Formats: sequence, structure tokens, C-alpha cells
Amino acid sequence: MKVAFYTSAYFIDAALETIQSIKNKVSLHLFIEISDISKKSTILNIDNIHNFDFIEDAENVLSPEQWDKFKPYFEGITMVKFIIHKNSKSLSIQSFLSSMKLGRYFQKMNFDIMHFDNISQRSFGLYPFINKSNLVITIHDPKPHTGENNWKSSLIYNLYTPKAKAFILYAQYSKALLKKVYPKVNVPMNCIQLLPFTFMRNYIPKERKLDNSILFFGRLSPYKGIDLLLNAIPIVLEKYPNQQFVIAGSTSYDFNFDEKLISKIKNNITIINKYLSFEEVAALIDKSAFIVCPYRDATQSGVLSTTFAFGKTAIASNVGSFNEYITDGLNGLISEPETNDLAKKIMMAIENDFYKRLESNVVSSATPEKLNEYGNIILSTYQNVLK
Repeated sequence: MKVAFYTSAYFIDAALETIQSIKNKVSLHLFIEISDISKKSTILNIDNIHNFDFIEDAENVLSPEQWDKFKPYFEGITMVKFIIHKNSKSLSIQSFLSSMKLGRYFQKMNFDIMHFDNISQRSFGLYPFINKSNLVITIHDPKPHTGENNWKSSLIYNLYTPKAKAFILYAQYSKALLKKVYPKVNVPMNCIQLLPFTFMRNYIPKERKLDNSILFFGRLSPYKGIDLLLNAIPIVLEKYPNQQFVIAGSTSYDFNFDEKLISKIKNNITIINKYLSFEEVAALIDKSAFIVCPYRDATQSGVLSTTFAFGKTAIASNVGSFNEYITDGLNGLISEPETNDLAKKIMMAIENDFYKRLESNVVSSATPEKLNEYGNIILSTYQNVLK
């Protein structure tokens, strides 16, 4: 079976893990969409894309140092190509024409299955080539997060979703949400889980220093519940006055910190408000005691998959699919998305180093059994589409 797996730089950390489950079961051709604004995102760090052809071998695009890190993940894959979009605008005439060029390339390759890993705005020009294809779509977020609605993404989702012959989702919660958002879609929807993002372990510092800080990291956005954390910290400090907290990441979607809240806890909090390098993220996770995800809404979270890859535990809100990834009191703690319960769970994790017992149950890599299970689910999805 010949499969085109089309992902983007924004999802390559998740895609690298997922394709491990299927790459030895089909002839897998991996295509990674990249642009000027995504060339340094998630686990990619590419200086310049303007000297490359539209379709370029991955080994040519990645530096030798990066290629060495990616190579083990690419072993067993038939082909790995970058799709180079040099226009920074995701919806533009140039992007449309470029993706049409990709569509003609796909036609010549005559793939049995075209698997979209999420739906990219830059795939608009592929639409004319979809009608006769056996399209499978992995949906990461069936509905935009609070404060992040984007008409461009909605347009592309509404365009492609009816064309899919099957969906892969990363949680039962996401499956139910997809059915709710697109009630007229009546095709198979199969679930696997996000696997720990092991690639980030390449950046663990050689000199490891545990400082027992409590860490929030990732994109700073309204739905992330950062205000809940800031309000919970003073409650925690009443019992643990020396506890240190770190909030790290770049702001997005007009997010602003509440300076009044921060001023009350300024001696116990470090805010790193910038885009973080891989090395910085790895160092922060590695030296922290545990991670907090006080989100107001969610589907699943790459933050959690990164955290688990480091063998760390997390406290996450009882929203979205967090309770499908965290068994409360076993490999992490589940908190209601409100200040008092979040503070209670943080103190529970701190007391007698309970977080260490939780992290002892964290699975930091996919087991061969889990990879085989997920690979069989994806393969069965493909086979049913071809019937």
C-alpha cells in the first residue's frame, strides 16, 4: 500500500512518533510542509528555506547535526520530502499555485491513500486533486480553542472535512467533538493517542540541575488558564512559602499578563516571555519538579506528550482529553479548572514529594505493543477506505 502522509512543521513532533507505528506496515511517503514562519517551530530549526526547490529531500534541508537526530525516525520510510512555501502568507495566490503543483505531483505518484495530518491552510490548492483520492484526515483540534477562532482555518476545515473517507483522532473526546461540530459527516472515526515526544530528549542538558520549580511552558494564550495558576500560587505559598514557579513561552492571540497578580508573588515566580529554543525547553522541563496545565479548554496537548517524554508528571485540568492521558493519582493529577482545586492539587503533589511517586508511573516512550496496536488501527483505517 502506497501512502502519502502530509504533515506540517507545526505538527512534526507528534507526526514523528505516530509514523513509527505505521512505517513498517505500508510504503510510507512523508511530506512536511514548511514556510518562513514555521521553519523554527516545534522541533525544526532551519535557517533559510529560500535556496531550495519547492519539493526537496529532507537530508538536503536539514543541517547534518539535525539530520543525525531525525534519521532514526525516518528509517523504514520510503521517502521524506519538505514542501517549501516561500510566501509567508498561508492563503495567497502563490501558496495556492504551489499546492496545486504538489497536487499534480501527488497525481503522478498515484498514491493509494492520501493522509492529511491535520488540515493546513496552505493545502487550499490541493483541493482540485482530492475528489478522486482516498483521503484520511488526522484531526488534532476539531474546534478552535477559546480566543483562537480563525476564519481561514474554519474555511479550510469546512472544505476538506466532507471529502474525507475516514478520520484519525487522538482522543475519544476529540471524536465526540468532531461528531458534534460536523454532524453530517458519516465516515469511520478511529482513535489512537499522542505518544510521548521523544525527539525532545535530544536536547537534555549534559549538566543536569534539579531546582524543583513548578513549570508552565508553551504558547501563552487565553485558553491556557494562566490566570488560574497566578491566583492559585498565593494559596500554595501560604503553606510552602519558598516554592518557586516558572511560566515560559511566547504570547499569542493578544494574551496579556495580569500585572497585579504577578506583583503579589514576584519573589516566587519567573516569567520567561519569549519563544523558547529546544535547549531552553528541555532544560526547563528537566530541572522542574512537575508541570502544570491549568487549561480552561483543550483537546489533547503536545505539552503533556513532551512532559511525559522527559519522565515528568503533570497536573492538568479536567477538560478535553486530559483524563484520557492522566489517570488521577497514578501518573499525574487532574484538577478542576478553578483556582482553589488547582492550588489543592499542587500542594498535594508537593507534600512528601508525592510527585515523585506519580512520575514513577509515567510511560516516557511508546512500547512495541502500543506501536503495533496503533499501527494496526491506522492500517485498518486505510484498508477499509480502499474497500
